Amino acid sequence: NTHLALWIRVNMIAPGNSGTHMITVESPIVIDNPTNTIAFDYWTWGRPKPYSRISMTLAAFQSDYLGSITAKF
Repeated sequence: NTHLALWIRVNMIAPGNSGTHMITVESPIVIDNPTNTIAFDYWTWGRPKPYSRISMTLAAFQSDYLGSITAKF
C-alpha cells in the first residue's frame, strides 16, 4: 500500500498564496496528454471538507510542485 504526499506552493490550492504546504494524494493521478492536464483528489488539514480535487495544466502543476514523500506499508 503506497501513500503519496506532495510539498507544494499553496497557490496550487489557493490561488494567489505564495506559502508552502503539504497535501496527500487520495486518488490515482490522471494525466490527460491531449488536454495537457493533471487531476487528482487530495486531503489537507487546511480545508473543512475531507477531500478536494485538483485539475490543472501540467505547466501550472510543475510551477507549484516542490517535492514529494512516498511511503510504502
